[in-house]
Amino acid sequence: MVNLFFIGLLNAGECADSIVVRLGFFDNSDPRIEKYYGYGPVGSLEYEWEHHSGCGVKIFAALGYSTETYEGMEQSLTRVITGVLFTYHPLAHEYRLDPYLGFGYFFIYINENADQDFEEFSEGGFVSNAVGYAMEFGLDYSLTKHLCVSWQTQYSVSKVVSTYSLGDLDYGGFSSGMGIRFRF
Repeated sequence: MVNLFFIGLLNAGECADSIVVRLGFFDNSDPRIEKYYGYGPVGSLEYEWEHHSGCGVKIFAALGYSTETYEGMEQSLTRVITGVLFTYHPLAHEYRLDPYLGFGYFFIYINENADQDFEEFSEGGFVSNAVGYAMEFGLDYSLTKHLCVSWQTQYSVSKVVSTYSLGDLDYGGFSSGMGIRFRF
């Protein structure tokens, strides 16, 4: 009886497409950025297509913001991040617990602001763009055939020459968060 209960707990339906809405925090990997801008919240919207073999492609867009007061001056950093990840779900949705891995590329738009509020991403600061790599590990827990609770940690790294005075910076970092995955 107990074995039948756990088998029923682990079984889950297959899916081909899913959308994830996720909220979390972004932690800068370059200590200079951490010093000037701290870390802050990030939100993302993701679409993933998965083959029944477990291989998939994920397209994502994220918005992150961080602020820090340094020597009496408020610094803020806004990121608009888009990218593509190639994913692999080794259990291919045979179980309710579904770990997955991802690797791919991202484009990041950075808006740096010093001691002023910003109204739009293109105003009131110093803008940098970068292309980099992203690695991701996640774990989904299926509540129903079409609904999952999803946790994800992504590490991204890119090198750009900032228009600010900090020189060659690593604009990547760790992004971790919880979300809801809608499967259809």
